[in-house]
Amino acid sequence: MSLDAFSHRAVNIYAKSKGIKTVHLFHGIQSIYNYNSPKPFGNSNIVKRVWQNKSHLLKGVIFFWPMYLKSLYLTHSNFVDYKEFFKNLFTRIMGKMDIIAPKSSKADLAFVYINADVEYAVKRYSYNKINVIPIGNPDIVEKLPKLNYFQKPIKNKKLVTYLDTSLFNYGYCFKNISDFQSHLLDLNTFLKKINYQFSVKLHPMSEDSNLIKKIKSEGIKIVNNSELFKVLSESNLVLVEPSSLVALPMILELPIGLVKWGKVKSISDYGKLLENYPRSYSINCYQDIRDTLNTFNTVNNLSVWKNNSLGPFDVSSKDIVNRSLKNLII
Repeated sequence: MSLDAFSHRAVNIYAKSKGIKTVHLFHGIQSIYNYNSPKPFGNSNIVKRVWQNKSHLLKGVIFFWPMYLKSLYLTHSNFVDYKEFFKNLFTRIMGKMDIIAPKSSKADLAFVYINADVEYAVKRYSYNKINVIPIGNPDIVEKLPKLNYFQKPIKNKKLVTYLDTSLFNYGYCFKNISDFQSHLLDLNTFLKKINYQFSVKLHPMSEDSNLIKKIKSEGIKIVNNSELFKVLSESNLVLVEPSSLVALPMILELPIGLVKWGKVKSISDYGKLLENYPRSYSINCYQDIRDTLNTFNTVNNLSVWKNNSLGPFDVSSKDIVNRSLKNLII
């Protein structure tokens, strides 16, 4: 479970007070964003964030924040712990992130998806490296069991694909869904001019019926989960926001474009995984897309990079349990 949620952290506090070991299962790939920045997802509008998250905010006021404060009180926590809570709460409301996570977010063991996330867990949560265990990316290991991790894509059409992470739903970069819609339509207009087709994989939170209807009417293909691998295989370039799905085009050794133009330009730096990928390009304007499509920068062998960064690919549940038990006993 994520230990960013106050309710989860309250459980962690109770468990530690009783001497019960806990394990932090990280949610998604973390090294896709710049965790050395307090604003890894770009600029945000405080009023909009509060309005869009009003139901969650109300639950926080009524349930989650009192639950967390109660856990501090019943476990006889000190003043520093209370101060940390209010500081963390203020940081979240401001649309920022604590570079060093609160100590109540740290469990005894950490499960991360990929090897590249070990550094993130160590630096942000102060884990000992031996207690951070890469368990594999379930989106790949479980949902796509027949995928050949090192298969070369076959590009038989002029196609650009966009991986969305629903920034507007969290109050980042875009003012609203219409703003995001314009972002996609303007990009589609440019791609048509250079004779490229355009497809979009929407985040589940972005799947608004009016948005889908409008962009479909402009000839943009909406990609569903079952056809994602096929569409990526046919793409000449994959444009990405900070999304865990980026592991798929990397496995296929496709060029990826880091979206940094227009409303998304406030994300000046992405995470190390994306910035250090050998076929990664910063896209600061439409011309950068054209230049990237005209650049045939192939890398002879990415197998080592993929194993070191995106692996492990062959970890069994038995191995994970055995290593976890061994570490907990130690």
